Amino acid sequence: MNLLIKALLLLPLLFGGANVFAGCDFGGTSLVTLTVNPGNIIVQRDTPVGTNIATVVSAGTNAGFGCTTTWSYKWFPMIFNVQSSVTGTEPIWLTNIPGVGISFGQQTPVAMGANRYGYWPNGRTLYFYKVGPTGSGVFTTGLVQQGRVVSPTTMIGMNVQLTGGSVTTVACSINTPDLSFPIGDVNVNTFGSTVGFINPKTNTQNLGLNCDVNANVNVTMSGTQNPDTTNTSVLKLSNQGSAGVASGIGVQLVYGSTPLTLNSTIFLKTATSTATSLPLIARYYQTKSTVTTGDASSSATLTLTYQ
Repeated sequence: MNLLIKALLLLPLLFGGANVFAGCDFGGTSLVTLTVNPGNIIVQRDTPVGTNIATVVSAGTNAGFGCTTTWSYKWFPMIFNVQSSVTGTEPIWLTNIPGVGISFGQQTPVAMGANRYGYWPNGRTLYFYKVGPTGSGVFTTGLVQQGRVVSPTTMIGMNVQLTGGSVTTVACSINTPDLSFPIGDVNVNTFGSTVGFINPKTNTQNLGLNCDVNANVNVTMSGTQNPDTTNTSVLKLSNQGSAGVASGIGVQLVYGSTPLTLNSTIFLKTATSTATSLPLIARYYQTKSTVTTGDASSSATLTLTYQ
């Protein structure tokens, strides 16, 4: 009889210990829902995959959650919960808009001491990434991330709601795929006697584009560098070195006051209207102290990108 009485007396103590171990709460407040809205995110069509295209931070809160024993928490993806193959410092989750993913911090458990509470006075941050060819559209709204106690018990601690936002992917189409620059006949006497002299006779042609507003237009020139100079903006003449071809000069293409350089991407402008025109200038650049007569044509390929 004595042994049975002692066993019954121990039961309340065991149950009491379990209740203390699982003592997690909101620190005198209640479950908080934060909200985020990135607005309209402009994405250049050729932005590299893996690029952070936007960062948005919710309002902060002094509310939090914690436990009376050592505990841990992590943040979970909610409405967007399919992981992208593109990785960052934290997992990236696919949204409903093609090519756009989201990520946030603390997706692995964070250990906390007893009677310590997690607070986010500076808000929660949501990162948007390009994870593939992007489309345009409106984000599905709803619960986007949730903070939870994961040890020693489970408890929902905080919600983050996506209340809106959209993505617009921008680019241009080319209206003038081929450009010719007829400089015409140039007298050799109009050249100087020093390398680097720019002949004043030029020709300007407009590269016509039909652009989405806010598209960033970049150009990369490919061709053959003139062997008579180390200047990478000077093109070789067609059949240079052959009979009947001029010598001592090369060709430059210039936008504004900037010569295009071979195999380098140069930012030209941000489109402010759908009809966009880019004036390009062709000119002769002197590569030797003496210029001889002959044909002085050249060619190059311009590749436009939007990033």
